[in-house]
Amino acid sequence: MTISYEWRFDTIEVSTTSDPADAAEVLHWRLVATDAEDGITANVYGSVTLGPPSADDFIEFDEITNQNCVDWTVAAMTGDVTEDSLKAGLAAGIDAQRNPPRVNKRPGSWS
Repeated sequence: MTISYEWRFDTIEVSTTSDPADAAEVLHWRLVATDAEDGITANVYGSVTLGPPSADDFIEFDEITNQNCVDWTVAAMTGDVTEDSLKAGLAAGIDAQRNPPRVNKRPGSWS
């Protein structure tokens, strides 16, 4: 099973009142896993709140890259939540879709 992973950032909340303006404050992310063999997908989503940027690491909003967002998201993870644990959970989700541990059934005698 060959799985590819893609980080997506659908929404970035920015500051409207602090300086610098348009500083990224909250990232809403989604990590999508796709099995290359059969196209089965799984995804997980969440959000992270970033600390205030320092003058040394501030990036103008229009110059923020997807990789910047990945780096900030991974750096903000705490506890048992890591990029590797998210990927392992997604791989397990793809496997569960392929080999479901339970299925819904209804006795044939029921109408």
